[in-house]
Amino acid sequence: MNSLTVITTDRTGLIAELSGLLATNGVNVAAMDGRAVGTNAILHIDVDNLSAAMAVLTRAGCQVMSDEVLTLQVENVPGALARVASELAEANLDIRMMRTVSRQPDSCIVTIATSDNAQAKRLLADRLV
Repeated sequence: MNSLTVITTDRTGLIAELSGLLATNGVNVAAMDGRAVGTNAILHIDVDNLSAAMAVLTRAGCQVMSDEVLTLQVENVPGALARVASELAEANLDIRMMRTVSRQPDSCIVTIATSDNAQAKRLLADRLV
C-alpha cells in the first residue's frame, strides 16, 4: 500500500474532484482523511497505484508526497498501538506516519510508514495484512 500526503487549496467539492480524478484513472482509494488548514487542504490518501495517483494529482495542481506503508492488523484493545510503537522505538525505527484505517470490535487495521520499512516488516511480520 502507498500513502500520499496531498496539499492543495481548499475549496468546496475538493474531495469529490480528486477522488473522481483518481477513479477515472483507475486508482483505487483504500483510505482518505484530511483537514482544512487556513486556505489549504491537507489530505492523506492510501492508494493502490502510486505512480498513477501522483501523476493525476500533480496534473490537478496538487503538491504530492509519498510513503510506502505497511498494513497491520492489531487487537482493538487499549495499548495495542503503544506496543507496536514501542517495538519500533526499541529497534530504533522512527514512525513517520501511522493511521487507523478500519476498526472492528476485536481488531483494527493500521497503516504505518517508518524510517526503515524493510526492517519494520521483519519485526512486525506476524501482524502484516
